[in-house]
Amino acid sequence: MMITNGFVGIHHQKSRALYQLPQFSYIGDWQLLFNLKSIYNYKSYCEPEQEYEPTRIMCLKKSKFLNLCSLYPRTAANFKLRALERRKRIADEIDIELQNELRIKSKFIHVIKNNSKREKNLEYLEKKIIEQINELNTSYETEKSKIKK
Repeated sequence: MMITNGFVGIHHQKSRALYQLPQFSYIGDWQLLFNLKSIYNYKSYCEPEQEYEPTRIMCLKKSKFLNLCSLYPRTAANFKLRALERRKRIADEIDIELQNELRIKSKFIHVIKNNSKREKNLEYLEKKIIEQINELNTSYETEKSKIKK
C-alpha cells in the first residue's frame, strides 16, 4: 500500500502516534514480503494547522503483489532491502519515543515516591515533636509538683 494523499500515524497498542508516514510512503509491504504480522496500528490523520483532506491509500492485493515480486525478482529484492531499512528506522524511532515516555513516567513515579517518603518523614518528625512536648510537659508538671511540696 502507498499513501497517495495525507498522513498515516503508526501507533503501538493504544498510544499516541509514535511515528508519522508522509505522502508517498509505503505501508504494509514488509508484512507482505516477509510474511509478518503487524505489531503496529496505522491511523489516518492530518496536521492541526492544515485544512482537512482525506487520506488516500493505493492498495494492491497480496496475491498480485507477491505475483509481481516473483515476476520481477530484482525489483522484489530492492523492495525487501528498502522495507527492511524503513522497518529498522521506524523501529528505532519508536524505541526512542517509547524510551522517552518511559523516562518521563519513571521521573513521575520517582517524584511520587519521594513525596511519599517526605510525608512519612514529616509524620515521623511530627510524632517525635509531640513525644518531646509530652515529655517536657510531664517533666514540667513533675518539677512543679516538687516545688509546691
